[in-house]
Amino acid sequence: VQANTKAGFSIVEWTGDGNTATIGHGLNAAPELILVKTRTDVSDWPVYSSGLTSSAYRLVLNSDAGQSTTNDEWNSTSPTSTVFSVGNGGNVSGSGRDFVGYCFHSVAGFSKISTYTGNGSTNGPIVNTGFEPAFVMIKRLDAIDDWIVVDNKRNTTNSRYNYLMPNSNNAENGSASGTINPLVDFLTNGFQIAATWGAVNNNG
Repeated sequence: VQANTKAGFSIVEWTGDGNTATIGHGLNAAPELILVKTRTDVSDWPVYSSGLTSSAYRLVLNSDAGQSTTNDEWNSTSPTSTVFSVGNGGNVSGSGRDFVGYCFHSVAGFSKISTYTGNGSTNGPIVNTGFEPAFVMIKRLDAIDDWIVVDNKRNTTNSRYNYLMPNSNNAENGSASGTINPLVDFLTNGFQIAATWGAVNNNG
């Protein structure tokens, strides 16, 4: 384990044995976001998020699928202030496989892991983070749709319209290179969704 408790971020390595297990994360609060990758085999990137509707659910960073219980990654147990639990799925506990996990929890004024509900309007939801973000990653939970990443380096002022999709090998903005359709506006205390696109603002 290597942990920066001030930043709420740690990197963890372990070797699977094909069974359920608890993994120490080194932080002083329960992780709200965990990304895992098998280092020694072909596999998906299972993702745990406190925003999912069940601690048994997962997302997959390299997939546009919505939340599901496929592969039993999280053992139906929420992370604690000391450990997180993995199931017996090959993507988190394959026998003899080496794994790396990236663990995050919210830190006031620095990072925020949260959820919002879309309204389908260009005057979209405002998400309060308590600070102006530099990087925002969004994933729709309840249906198939892309992961979307916007930041303040590719668009230095509002609106932020250049996006990347971690689940895709497409170039920036997918197939719509050069798009100027606004996606997100960064605010001093958070961000506001500025698009009707289902990936970021499906109504309901």
